[in-house]
This record gives sequence, C-alpha cells and structure tokens, in this order.
Amino acid sequence: LDLVRGTVKLYLAKFTTRDWRRKRFTDDIDFWIYKVDLFEYVLKKKGWIKNKVTREWEKKVYWDNPTTNEREDHILIASNDINQALDFGGGSYLDGTTLKDIFRKKIKRGHDVDISDIINVAMVFNKAEGFAVDKWYEGWDAFEESANTRSTRTISNIITLVLHSRSIADYLKRVGNVLIKLHDLIFDQTIYPDKKIVKITRVSIHWKKYLKRHGPDITRELIHHYILEQGYFKLYYSKNLRHFADKMLELLNSRIKNAKVVFEIENEDVLT
Repeated sequence: LDLVRGTVKLYLAKFTTRDWRRKRFTDDIDFWIYKVDLFEYVLKKKGWIKNKVTREWEKKVYWDNPTTNEREDHILIASNDINQALDFGGGSYLDGTTLKDIFRKKIKRGHDVDISDIINVAMVFNKAEGFAVDKWYEGWDAFEESANTRSTRTISNIITLVLHSRSIADYLKRVGNVLIKLHDLIFDQTIYPDKKIVKITRVSIHWKKYLKRHGPDITRELIHHYILEQGYFKLYYSKNLRHFADKMLELLNSRIKNAKVVFEIENEDVLT
C-alpha cells in the first residue's frame, strides 16, 4: 500500500510538474502484489481478460488523439511475474510515502525511470536560490544515507544521477535561451499561418476553447505568453538542476576521499 501511495503522489503532482507527467521516461507503473488470488479477482472484476498464451492480463482502452482527431486504442498489460520481484526491489522495499522514502528506494534501485523521477523532482524543489520546501530538506537525507553505503550499485546510481543531471541542465539552458530569443516568431504568419495555429491548439483542450472564443490572432498572444514563460522556466529548472548535481558530486567526493578518488565534470564550461 505504501508503494502505491508513494508512486501516486508523484503522478498527482505532489512533487513534480504537469509537463513531466505527460512525458515520463516510461509508460510502466510497477506495483508488486504477492496475493495473486486477490490480484486476479480485482482485475477480472474491472474487465481485464487473461491472455492464455502470455499469461498476462490485458485490457483495451480507447481515447481521442487531439493532434490527429482520430480514435485510437491501446492494450494495457498487467503482468504477474513474481520471478522479477527481486530485481524490481533491488534489495529494498518502500518504507513509507514521504519524499525521503521514495528517494531512498529509487536511488538504491537505479532504473532509468528512477533516475528520471529524481531529476524531475530535483529541478523543481532543489532551489538554487532561496529556500526549498521542508520536504526537500528531509528528502536530502536519503542521498546522504545512500552515499554512506558500500554498495557499488548505489554508488554507480549516484554517479549516473550526477551525469544525467548536468547534461539535462545544460540542455534546458539551451532550450530556454532559444525560446526567449525566438518567442516572437509565433506572430509571423508566413511561418505560422492560421491553419498551424489551429493544429497547435489541439495539444490543449483549453487552447482549443480559447481559439474558438477569440480567434487565431488573440490566440497567438496566448501561445506567445506561454512560450516566453516556458523559456524562463527552463532556465530556472536548469539552474536548480545544476545546483543539485554539484551538491551530489560534492557529497559523493566527500564520502570516497579516503580512497584517493576524485570525480570531476570534464568540459563543464563548453555549454554556455
């Protein structure tokens, strides 16, 4: 139950942005349930059907694609492969639903999705300037505890976290600068004619309604404001994430100094 609650907190914007929830690193949500009879009973009651060949539970879902205006479908799969449980757990279980509990679990396991989750929380809550929320300071304890471990897997995960954080921070900075520099292009009707504005608004039901009420010219103002806002957000997130990566690198080096090993970022001034 704690695992479900902790994961749902991430999905319901407790610690992350809406943009992240729409483009998460993976489309998988893993909940391990050892009471197989209860698991299968609930699935069957909710309309899932067991595939006799794969021995997995399946359910087809439908939705309207806002970009193509076409009806699409996809089969969801609920696997029950208990043999994978050991690798999934990485030798640990979620002890609670706090940010510290979630971080501790994810830094030990270190799957791609775990690194992605940590980064997306850090870029919002690890303030490069000012004070972060109390939950972030409490969550930081999980990283300090992890850095004290002798587990090579955990240390490797921390190194990966630093590398990806710095790389993404540089990327966000580039994107932010481009958005701020080119934000006025949305008003160029040779590049963005009215037909393209209609297509762009399909990504948001609110934009579609706005276009219908106000027309393409006023909608351009709305999109322009959004582009400019996102540009500054990208720079803000980049600064937070770079600060997080630097703190993690400092923490890592402080724990292994007796081994006479120092981790550094090469060519860190290349991207400006």
